[in-house]
Amino acid sequence: MAAWFFRSADAWAPFRRCDQRRLEQSLEGLEGAAPRRAPVPVNGGRGEVDLQQRLYLDRYANVSCPVRRSIWYRKNELGIEPYEEAEDAEVESIYQALKAGDAQASAVVSGDREVRAVKSWIGQIEMRESPCSSPGSWFNDVEVHRGFKVESQAGDEEEFLSEEVSHFFILTHGLGEKLSRKMGGGLAHVASDLRSGMQQSLLLLAGYTKTGTAWEPPEDGRPVVRCDVIPLEWWESLHSEDMDARLEDITLPSLGMLRDVANCAISDAIFYMQNRGKLLGTIHVKLEEMVARIKQYNPGFSGGISLVGHSLGGVIFFDLLAAEDLSFRPRALITLGAPTALFLHCAQVNLDAGLSLAKSLQFYNIFHPLDPVAYRLEPLLDRSLRQTPPALIPAAAVGSEFWRWVGLEESAAGSPTASPPRLNGGNRIDWMLQEESMTSTAGALLQAIPSHLCYFKSPDVAMFLCMELCQPNARRRRFRKAHRYENSWEVRKVGVA
Repeated sequence: MAAWFFRSADAWAPFRRCDQRRLEQSLEGLEGAAPRRAPVPVNGGRGEVDLQQRLYLDRYANVSCPVRRSIWYRKNELGIEPYEEAEDAEVESIYQALKAGDAQASAVVSGDREVRAVKSWIGQIEMRESPCSSPGSWFNDVEVHRGFKVESQAGDEEEFLSEEVSHFFILTHGLGEKLSRKMGGGLAHVASDLRSGMQQSLLLLAGYTKTGTAWEPPEDGRPVVRCDVIPLEWWESLHSEDMDARLEDITLPSLGMLRDVANCAISDAIFYMQNRGKLLGTIHVKLEEMVARIKQYNPGFSGGISLVGHSLGGVIFFDLLAAEDLSFRPRALITLGAPTALFLHCAQVNLDAGLSLAKSLQFYNIFHPLDPVAYRLEPLLDRSLRQTPPALIPAAAVGSEFWRWVGLEESAAGSPTASPPRLNGGNRIDWMLQEESMTSTAGALLQAIPSHLCYFKSPDVAMFLCMELCQPNARRRRFRKAHRYENSWEVRKVGVA
C-alpha cells in the first residue's frame, strides 16, 4: 500500500515499480537490524537510497534529495506531495478511527494544516485538508488520497536488462540549457529519453516483443546486457547570479520568448568563444570525475565509453579530444546537430597541418536535414567530398517481432569513391536522418527548433548507436561495409596520428 517517492527539483515523483519492490524488501530486512545497512541501488544503478536517512544520491551527478515512504498524498499545483512519514502515520490513524466507527476524526499536521476524515452521503470515507486558520473552508480544502498506484514509466524496459553494463554514453548539452530547464526540460530529461530508446533497441535486437507497455522475452529468455546514458552538465560554469542579473538589466522588454532564446543560447556561444580555455578545463575535470565514478560503481567494467555532444556540446567534446589530454580512451565521439565544422572554419584551422583525434576513435556527425545549427564535416576535411551526399541513417520501423531496417541498399548507393582523412577509421562521418524536407520556407522555419531537439527521442538514432557501438553482429558489419569510403586515394595527414 505504501509507495516510495523522491523529490526532483520542486516536485515529488515515484520511484519505478522495480525500485518500489527493492526498497520495500530492503526496508523489511532492515527492521530490527543493528548494523548500518548498505545503500540500496535504484534507477538502474545510477542512484542509491540511504534507508536510514531517507536520502537519494545520484551517483554520477553527486547530488542528493529527500526520500519519503507514504500511504497518503495530497495534490498541489506541482503534482503530488506525499506526507512526511510521521504525518502519514497520523493521517492513517484518523482514517482507521473513522472506519472503526468514530463519528469525528481529525488531526493537525505540520502545525498549520488540519486533515479531517468524513463520511459522504453514500457512506464513503473522504479525506480533506485545510489550513488551521480556516478549518472546514470549502474553498481552501484539498483532497487527500490513500494508496498511490505506480504506473508504467519510461525506463521500465531496464527491468529486463542485466545489471552488467557493456557501454556508457556520456551525454553533454549544447546552447540554452538554462532555458531548457526553465521550460521543464533539460539534460536529465533528454538523457532519459535517449537511454530509454537505446535500451528498447537492445531488447528488440535480442528478440523481445512489446505489446502496449508489456515486454515479452524470446523463448530462450537470455539476458540482455544493457547500455547506459549519463548526463554531464557544464552550463553552470558560464552562468552566475550576478552575470544573469546584469544580462537581464540590458535586455529589452519586447519579444520576451525570442529574447530568452537569445540570452540563453547565443550568449552561451559567445561566452564559450571568449572563455574557451577556462571552460574546457572545467569540463575536462568534470569528465574525468565522471569516468572515475563509472569505474567506482561498476567494478570490473571493461566495456566502452563514448562521448555524445548535442549542439555546442559536440564542439566542446571535439575540442577536448583534439587536445588529447584525457586519461581514458573513448570508443566514439557522437555529435548531434553540432556546428563543429563551423567553429573549425571560423577559427581558420589548417586541417592539412595534422588535425587528429584519439587513435581508433569512431566519429559520427549526426544531423537532421532541417537543423539550423548543424553543419557537415566531411567537405571541410576534403573539398572533393562536397558533392557527395551524407550517409543516411536507416529508418527503423517497429514490427511485431523485430525492427525492420529500411534503405540499406539505397543508402549504400551514395557512398563516395574518394578516401577521407582517417577519422572514423575510413567510415562515413556525416550521417543524416531520413526526414522529408518541408517544401515551403515557412514550414522549414517552423521545423527549425523541433529539428534541433529531435535526436533524443528518435528511434532511428537510438537503433543506429546500438548497432554501431553496442551490438557488433552480422547486420551491423553488413551495414558498416556499405558505408565505407573506397581506399584508393592516399591517406592524408588529417586524421589519426
